[in-house]
Amino acid sequence: MTVFETLVETPKHPTAHQLYEQVRLKQPSISQATVYNTLQTLVTNGLIHNIGEAGDGANHYDGAADPHVNLICTRCSCIEDFHDETLQAVADQVSARAGHKLDGAHVVYYGLCPQCQAESAQTK
Repeated sequence: MTVFETLVETPKHPTAHQLYEQVRLKQPSISQATVYNTLQTLVTNGLIHNIGEAGDGANHYDGAADPHVNLICTRCSCIEDFHDETLQAVADQVSARAGHKLDGAHVVYYGLCPQCQAESAQTK
């Protein structure tokens, strides 16, 4: 439960190792294997998302259950959430047209974050 609660409480999208470091502060005896296995179980059961790697070679995890888009910067590897009320409307429309009962979605957009765009503009 501590692994799940820690992930859900963070606005960031940590790697398994980063999450292990956070959980260890609450439960010093927890092992890395327990954190990794728990993350896999949570992903398998649809409670969290494995976003994949963000250009840094490590899988990142998202505990946010609400409809949102993950924005990944291809330069600095930061991950941000984009929330908009129209995302639920899109899900409702997909469900109605396709006839599927949706359990969730995972949408990722890749590009340059505002900071990296500004840095790129300065170097030109």
